[in-house]
Amino acid sequence: VVVTTLAAWHWQLAYEHGVAVVGTIPSGLPALSFPWGDASLWRALLIPAMLISLVGFVESVSMGQMLAAKRRQRISPNQELIGLGAANLAAGFTSGMPVTGGLSRTVINYDAGAQTPAAGAFAALGIALVTMAFTGWLYYLPIATLAATITVSILTLVDIPMLRQTWRYSRSDFAAMAVTILLTLVEGIEAGIIGGVTLSIALFLYRT
Repeated sequence: VVVTTLAAWHWQLAYEHGVAVVGTIPSGLPALSFPWGDASLWRALLIPAMLISLVGFVESVSMGQMLAAKRRQRISPNQELIGLGAANLAAGFTSGMPVTGGLSRTVINYDAGAQTPAAGAFAALGIALVTMAFTGWLYYLPIATLAATITVSILTLVDIPMLRQTWRYSRSDFAAMAVTILLTLVEGIEAGIIGGVTLSIALFLYRT
């Protein structure tokens, strides 16, 4: 990150060679606001908010369970739901984006050796510090560097043997997994999760 940022700055790669960089990032923390809105706004956001909540919860819990299994640990989906709900309520008062357990951020945190929730608190403090004082330093950070960082981090989650095991264990589970993978690659993670969850529920109801 440091080397590519310095190289992009020194040789002005964004202007001389068209290298895509992060660009200007607004500095400072957002102001507090009260997101009450009117009745029409609530009605317009009701269905999208439910879908975002479902996708965010499934993504967060699936990531947590996957990484917990690597350390022979367990997570509580109920506690995860409470934490996500509290975080999203707080985000609503700061005009923030919906809060979920991000795939790339979670894996990077895991690979860095995080053991307790304190890692998330320190990461939040670091982000706040950078947002308030150091956003200008990130102007020349190449987007390709960010993409490479994310790609390398999630490669540890690719589990080919799991596909074979699922195929031998349950063809219906394999079908749900295959649909999730294909939709994620073609349409994105939201479509993949929604498609996988929908097919899993449908297959479960069909079998019972």
